[in-house]
Amino acid sequence: MIIQTCPKCGKDLFKTIICTYPSIPRWECQCGWSYEGEPEKIVRVPFNEGIGDKEIMDKKERWKC
Repeated sequence: MIIQTCPKCGKDLFKTIICTYPSIPRWECQCGWSYEGEPEKIVRVPFNEGIGDKEIMDKKERWKC
């Protein structure tokens, strides 16, 4: 686990997300320091029917054992 610390006071940073479209990551500290990153890229992929269902079925089969 990596915990980023504040460059101003050295305390642990909190990562939040600004809920816009696309969302923007934000790091902030209790001392008032904050940094907003670049908007996250949105990637659209086609739904591939059956792949998720097969993985779920495999897990169910293992649970029976």
